Amino acid sequence: MFQIASKNTCKWPVNVQVPQDGGKRAKQTFTAEFMLLPPERQLALKNGAIPDEEFLCDVVVGWSGVNDADGVDLPFSDAARDQLVAIPYVRAALIEAYFDFVAGGRLKN
Repeated sequence: MFQIASKNTCKWPVNVQVPQDGGKRAKQTFTAEFMLLPPERQLALKNGAIPDEEFLCDVVVGWSGVNDADGVDLPFSDAARDQLVAIPYVRAALIEAYFDFVAGGRLKN
């Protein structure tokens, strides 16, 4: 049975490929809470009508598993979100995870 959800947010894994010395990458994962936006807003991002950062400020509404440089849990806030979104490889991972979320988990890395 399919039931239409009454909430418009969902917690979804984000896989970040963190650059390492020597041209390697290390996979690190956290969970983002995404807000489901209307299709026209999603299309605006795909078409380049809005900047990635602006889109992510609309859709990233929480997280877990994010630590600061000292390994201490970093609580979600607008300022912390903006700091995370400013990192290019994190921004790319968030966008990929969001569209995987809205595609029903059909996207593959």
